[in-house]
Amino acid sequence: MPQRMLHITLLVLYGILFHLGHSITSDQPSTTTAKDSPTTSAMHGKCSLTPFSTELRNSALFSHNHFRSLVARGLEENGKYVGVNAPVAARMNLMYYDCTAEYFAYDHVKTCDKKVSPREGYKENIHIFETATPLDETFVIQRAIYVWASELGKNGIPLVMRFTPEVRQYKKKVNSVTKMVWKYFAQKRGLAIGQRLAPVLAIAFMSKVGIH
Repeated sequence: MPQRMLHITLLVLYGILFHLGHSITSDQPSTTTAKDSPTTSAMHGKCSLTPFSTELRNSALFSHNHFRSLVARGLEENGKYVGVNAPVAARMNLMYYDCTAEYFAYDHVKTCDKKVSPREGYKENIHIFETATPLDETFVIQRAIYVWASELGKNGIPLVMRFTPEVRQYKKKVNSVTKMVWKYFAQKRGLAIGQRLAPVLAIAFMSKVGIH
């Protein structure tokens, strides 16, 4: 008899925001803290339009910033070379959680198309779970982030750390981890003095029961 499976789609949407953000530098600790990690006070827009909890948002945000901090400090292995870590970053900004982006992500994930959408100004990572039993949402977040982040250690990127057309076409996938650590967006003109573009992220879930 066919088994009914729960298809859980997690989508993380990345963008860039004008903000006086913190930055991760090589002398910061490998873990972000409540003091320097943006949480609810650093959310932009209203998050009341979607059913996700602040705890889930903070979990996704903290895990991204923790991984970015390790990469920035040269503590993450680069799988393209034996025994070599990714180089220390000259500058890597902490991510902030953006509620407007969350609405966009939620609107997309409701379609259940299981595809990355070409949205202007954003990039997306998607992870799909197929399970016969419901999964804890925090586990879903952490597992997906782990899978994306592990691309750096498993597959690796050239030491120049540039996302070139050649890197995009690698047989060993690195497209997900590059969205987690690199800015895809050029600096825009007309910024006020002292302002810069800060990276933001948002999460969205959708579950669908089907026959497997």
